This record gives sequence, structure tokens and C-alpha cells, in this order.
Amino acid sequence: MKKKIFIDSKPIVLIGIMGLLVSLIFLLVIFIHGRYVLPDGDLTKPLSFNAAIGLFIINLAVFLNLANFSEKGRKLWVWWTAVVFGLAMVFESVQPLRGVDPRFAHNHNVYDIIIGKFLMSSLSVIMMVLTIIFMIKIFKSKHTRNILLFAIKWSASSLILAFIAGLIMIALLSRHLGENGNFIWSHGFAFHALQIIPLLGWFLENEKGKKAKTIISITSVMWNIIVVLLSIQAFLNQSLFHGIIFYINLLLGIIITTIIGYAWFLWKAKSRKLPFETSLSN
Repeated sequence: MKKKIFIDSKPIVLIGIMGLLVSLIFLLVIFIHGRYVLPDGDLTKPLSFNAAIGLFIINLAVFLNLANFSEKGRKLWVWWTAVVFGLAMVFESVQPLRGVDPRFAHNHNVYDIIIGKFLMSSLSVIMMVLTIIFMIKIFKSKHTRNILLFAIKWSASSLILAFIAGLIMIALLSRHLGENGNFIWSHGFAFHALQIIPLLGWFLENEKGKKAKTIISITSVMWNIIVVLLSIQAFLNQSLFHGIIFYINLLLGIIITTIIGYAWFLWKAKSRKLPFETSLSN
């Protein structure tokens, strides 16, 4: 029996779609008004945040049927995720329109400082906890889509690195370290593993033996090396395009792109099914 892709996950799907739509609205506002709202509002921040969060939780919704949740546990997790991520998107969107940095408010009234330093930090930690719960359920899952599941599990290692970068930014009360160091690059790139590594797993589902898992493991390790090197750049107060680290990351990026292209050709030669057209029953 085939199951619907978004079973019991409509609340987080709607929040995800809302995030993508709001990011498009901010893009339009920036085009008309400009990116800055005095004194400290930067509209590119809610644009990128809403787009990233929207894509991220839609990803989680797609993979929800692969997780080892009970029916009650799944519904509870979905509603908590919808509420917490939704609140974070609201504060991240409203504060810049008021001219306030939503996370790192300085020289503003006490309410904005509380929202930035305590409320947004607390919501960020809760989002991490909810994602960790999801990944624990994924690791406990035994599913017929074992290659796809293997790829999702590997992407969890990158999520851990993303959380570490997030916690560093919370501790610093800024995404920056010095003039050039910026942890948002490692934070964001690590999260994108949740799209790229499972996509690679889907392309390789028809490959037999250890070939698929070996390719996924090597690609995931290279992805994590890029994340770590981006973090090292931030610690060294270096910009994204600085020195030898940039060229190493560029080379690793080219290799990863080549591997994904190779996997795509393998998939195209053997199957034209969408990733969730096959049965999702355990």
C-alpha cells in the first residue's frame, strides 16, 4: 500500500510554503525599497532566513514517513515544529521591518534585546532539539528505501556541524568574528546537506552492492570537510574567498558536483520514477 508523501505533515508544509512566499515578498520589497531599514534592519536577513527555513522543514516533511514515529508522536512533533518554526519566522520577519536586528539587537529598548538575546536564541535551541529528535527517529527506522535512508542518516552529520555553528553565533551574539569571519557560511552550507545528500541517495537507489553507500559516504565526508574549512575561515577572521581554503573548497565542490552528475546519469539510465513514487510502507 502506498502512503501519501505528506501524511500528517500539512502544518509544517504550510509553514514551509509560507516561508518561501514571505522570502519572495522580501525580495520584492528590497527591489523597491532597498535592503536597509534604519537603524539596524537588514531585509536580506529575513529573506534568506525564511527561504532556508521553508525549504528545510519541507524537506523534513518529505522524509517524515521514513522516520520511526508512532502516530501520536508524529502528530506531536509536527505541531511543535510548526509552532516553533512559525514563531521564529514571524520574529525574524517583523523585527527588521522595525529597523531592529532580530537576533543581535544592540542599543535598542529592553524588549528588542529580550527578543533577540533570549527569545530567538531559545527558539533556535528548540528548533535544534526538534531536528535532533527527528534524526534519532530516522536512525531507528528500518525501511525498504535503505539507500535513501542511508543518505539521510549521513546528512545528519552535517546538521550537527550546522548546529555547532549556530551555537557559536548564539554565544558570540553575532554571526561575525572580527571584520571578515562569518559563521553563517558554514551554518548554511551544512544545512543544505539535507537536500543534496538524500538527492544523491535517490539517484543511487538502483545501484547494487556497496557501490551506492561508498559513493554517498565519500561525498558526505567531502561535504563535511567543506563545512569545517568554512568554520576555520571564520575562526581565522578570513573572508569566504580567502587563500588556500577557498581553492580547496572549490576543488571539493567541483568533485561533489561531478559525483552528483554521474549519479544522475546512472539514475536516468535505469529509472524515471520520482523519489516517492514507490511504496513508503515499511
